[in-house]
Amino acid sequence: MKNKKRDDLKLVADFYCNKYVNYTWGGESYKWQCDISNCEYDDVWYQEKDLEFDTSWDWLMPVIEKCKIIIDGKGVVNLIHYHEIMFSLNFFDTKKTYKLVVEFINYYNKNK
Repeated sequence: MKNKKRDDLKLVADFYCNKYVNYTWGGESYKWQCDISNCEYDDVWYQEKDLEFDTSWDWLMPVIEKCKIIIDGKGVVNLIHYHEIMFSLNFFDTKKTYKLVVEFINYYNKNK
């Protein structure tokens, strides 16, 4: 189960963030540069252990916004996935919404 969680976080990071492989600073390796709305800096790099898409609305909502942009720009995405995400927001359930976002991204990656 732990590997699935890690794989899902990486999937969302690859979908939303700018990915930079083997960026090293201060002896640490970073893979993603993300623009997270609550961050005071524009150019922040993250390691896998730092990703919070599954627990933080501040991290998850920009991903949902990107899903909407994709739907508005392309007709290839199944709208049912997106409507399920929007419906889950009514219940303020981060875990459920995150799971639906992962399903959306998987569907999008297979059908783009």
